[in-house]
Amino acid sequence: MIDAKTPLGPNVKKLMIERAAQLQVEATKKRYGKAGVGETAALLVETNGEVIRTTMREAFAWTRDALEAVRRSPGSEKWPTDEDVAAEILRGIEARRK
Repeated sequence: MIDAKTPLGPNVKKLMIERAAQLQVEATKKRYGKAGVGETAALLVETNGEVIRTTMREAFAWTRDALEAVRRSPGSEKWPTDEDVAAEILRGIEARRK
């Protein structure tokens, strides 16, 4: 299980960044009413450090909760580590994008 003191592997980091980008896109659309705002534009629009910290905290919590939910589910032994779980979630995200 990940926590604030545990070093994060590359897949867990990428999953957390994916979630942060999604949160920021949603917030940017809500704030500015722009349909079709992409991740890069949404992240570049936000320069307020506190908003960025809040977004990253939310993304960290979501990632932690998602990994824990998979761990508790039947069949989770297929993914022995958080890195494996994160990699599988990322594969699902990528598959939906295609």
